[in-house]
Amino acid sequence: MAEISIDDVTVTEGNTGLSPATPAVFTVSLSTPSATEITVDYVTVDGSATEPEDYTFTSGTLTFPPLETSQTRTVPVVGDLEDEPDQEFYVELSNANATVADGTGIGTIIDDERDGSFSCRASALRVLAREPIVANEPDTPCVDEAKSLVDVKVVSGLLSALADVADASTDQTPDDLQKTPPAAGDNAVAHADLANVSLAAGLNLIEIQAVAADAKAECVATGDEPPVLSGSSIVTLSINGKPLLTVSEPITIPLLVASLHLNQTVTEPGRITQRALVLETLLGSIVIGEATVNFEGNPCDS
Repeated sequence: MAEISIDDVTVTEGNTGLSPATPAVFTVSLSTPSATEITVDYVTVDGSATEPEDYTFTSGTLTFPPLETSQTRTVPVVGDLEDEPDQEFYVELSNANATVADGTGIGTIIDDERDGSFSCRASALRVLAREPIVANEPDTPCVDEAKSLVDVKVVSGLLSALADVADASTDQTPDDLQKTPPAAGDNAVAHADLANVSLAAGLNLIEIQAVAADAKAECVATGDEPPVLSGSSIVTLSINGKPLLTVSEPITIPLLVASLHLNQTVTEPGRITQRALVLETLLGSIVIGEATVNFEGNPCDS
C-alpha cells in the first residue's frame, strides 16, 4: 500500500520590498504508485515563524492521479530587514485515503540580515571642545559623508589652530548593509587630513605641512570572525622653528609645559581611534586629525 510523506524545506528569508516573496517548495510523495486516486489535505501551522508576518497561510487538498507519486506545494515566505533568529513553520497533512508515513513538513527560514553594524566618525581638528569639521556622528550607522573647510581658524584662550584647508570624511561599503548579504571586504572607514596648519599653545609653536589620519573596520571573511580594526596616520611638522620632520610611528615629544603625541592609536573592544597629533597642555588639548570606526555585534555575519 502506498504511504504518503512530506519533506522538510530550508529557505533564506529575503528582504521585503527588495525581492518577491521567497518560495518554500514542499514535496509530497507516495512511496509506490497507486492504481487508484489518492487525496490528502494540507495546511500550514505556526511555529516560531508566524503568519502573516513570516509566511503566507496556505491550505488545500492534493490529488494524486493513478500512478503519479509526487506533488509540490509552495508556501510564500515573507522577508524583512530585521535581524532575528532562524524560524520554523510546519505543513501538516491530514485526511488522507492512504497511510501517512510522515505528515509534518518543517519549513526553516534562515535569517539573512546582518548580526551587527558599523559606526564611523572623522574630525579634522579640535581645540578644547570646539570642533568645526566633523563627518558623521559617533555611535550611529556609518554613512558616506565629506566635510571640507578652507582658511580655518579656531581660538580658545591661549590655544589656537589655523589651517589652509581641513577635510573629514567617512565611508561605508556597501552603503546599506541590510540590503546585501555579508561579504569579505565590507568595511567602514574614517579619514581626516589637513594642510598648512599652525598651532599655538603658550610659548609653543607647531607648524604642520601636512597631516592625515585613517581608521578602518573590515570584514576579512564572513561568519563568526568579527571585523579587523586598523589605523594609521602621518605628520610632517616643524616644532618651535626646527627643521621639518615626517613621522608615521607613535612618538611623544616633551615641550615647554606641554606634551606632543604623534600617531596615537587607541583600541577598545570593537573600536579604534587614530589621532595624528595631540597637543596636551595645562590649558587643555588640541587634536589634529582624528578618525574613529567601531562595530556592534558582528556585521560580517548573518
